[in-house]
Amino acid sequence: MILSCKSTSPPIVPLSQTPSPTSRPPSPITRQPVPDSGWLFLAPGFEQRTIEILEDGFTQSRETINILRLDPAFYRFEVGYQPGEPQTINAWQQASSAAVIMNANFFTPEWIATGLIISEGQIFGQSYGDFAGMVAIQDGTPAVRSLAQRPYDEAEVLSGAIQAFPMLIVDGQQAVTAENAGAETARRSVIGQDGQGRIVLLATSKGFFTLTALSSYLINSDLDLQMALNLDGGSSTGLIWQAESEAQFVGVRPLTPLPAVLLVYPRSLN
Repeated sequence: MILSCKSTSPPIVPLSQTPSPTSRPPSPITRQPVPDSGWLFLAPGFEQRTIEILEDGFTQSRETINILRLDPAFYRFEVGYQPGEPQTINAWQQASSAAVIMNANFFTPEWIATGLIISEGQIFGQSYGDFAGMVAIQDGTPAVRSLAQRPYDEAEVLSGAIQAFPMLIVDGQQAVTAENAGAETARRSVIGQDGQGRIVLLATSKGFFTLTALSSYLINSDLDLQMALNLDGGSSTGLIWQAESEAQFVGVRPLTPLPAVLLVYPRSLN
């Protein structure tokens, strides 16, 4: 719609009249962070939420928490792994056409994943001990578990798996305290499972949280997480998903290429 207005001739101002002072332009409006967007529906079984952790005074964001909640009835999960040949998260998306991509295992300077990783049914590496956790995927459905409670069994038939540490929440209880975690702050990435079996993917972008603070924050949130596992964070933290326009991917991008990723696809419900 094109708006127009009728023009009029400017009034004639006598020379003896003092012109009206020029009005000041309006002051620029500073956009304030939204503390909590609430859950936004993106597709059946797919919701997104953004939470800001604000400085005192409520004017400056100290952390942005990006959260996805996915129902495994509508979405299947896979693991992508290219040992020794890392890719940017954009390259992973273009090669896989996944709807969601997230960083996964810790890895060595040679770009080899540490701990156990299973991609397309192929097993790599050795399982961590009971200090760690695991995402076990069967028929595209993931389960987040503590290796202290349920160690990996070589007899398990899994299509995919990732391992990392530490567990942040186990059976709805905080699993990290100041006594068993360091005081380092960093960007964080987390995979969790709530009381309804939905998978919660979370990534922070500014490096505000220690592991203890993040574990405490999650257990006191309304996310209803029963299990939550810390994934490789810092410069590896990455979580991107398809925007509503379907023209681009948005989220938190890693500052380094990744040899291993978690891939999420819509299920065919025909």
